[in-house]
Amino acid sequence: MDTKKCSDCGEEKLLMDFFYKGKDSKCKVCRLAYNRSRYAETVAPSRKKYTYKAVDNKVCKNCGELKSVSEFTKNRHTGCGPSVYKENCKSCARLLRDRESESKRAAIYRGKTLDERREKKRLYLSVPENLEKSRAYAREYAKKNPHRQRIRILAQYGLTEEGFDELLKSQNGVCAICGKSRSEMKSNLVVDHDHKTGKVRGLLCVQCNTSLGNLKDNTDLLKKAAEYLETHNP
Repeated sequence: MDTKKCSDCGEEKLLMDFFYKGKDSKCKVCRLAYNRSRYAETVAPSRKKYTYKAVDNKVCKNCGELKSVSEFTKNRHTGCGPSVYKENCKSCARLLRDRESESKRAAIYRGKTLDERREKKRLYLSVPENLEKSRAYAREYAKKNPHRQRIRILAQYGLTEEGFDELLKSQNGVCAICGKSRSEMKSNLVVDHDHKTGKVRGLLCVQCNTSLGNLKDNTDLLKKAAEYLETHNP
């Protein structure tokens, strides 16, 4: 069996007594001793030292209640962190674990039953009365939560609120076609996008966006409309 001489202790040892399949110059015993000494010389002096106070009670970070330390679990490594005990009491820690497990189970369930739930929704909305109820609820929700409604609409175009503001700033805060500012319009600028590719082109006022939509984004029709106006312009 192959052997190797340790560069530290000088003893002839088997390759299995060395780390990295015998490639290390020091044997395992010498390597561990060397690592401990290097740690004590370099890392240990710079580590933050904690002093723990003997306390009988502690405030739970989750529920905010003052409880006996017997209601808390001790940290495994008491040398790390400002407290010997964990930040959440045992009951709160158990509750948080249950919530996390429940959330994971719910995500798996939603993924498995996605098609089934979509079909149920389709059948439900196929009834005119249910469709009207759903629309009324959506309108009421939009009134109560305008901020969330705006986020949802922008997300349809792959935009965030920050992205919308950057795009508006690049247009100097006006419509990209007619140049109207927000103060001259009754409503906000809307997102204009290519209906084939879905790519956002810019922000337009309602009138300009509607005009492009009525002409089906057809450049030939737009040119003919311009020629028509020039011909009949007094």
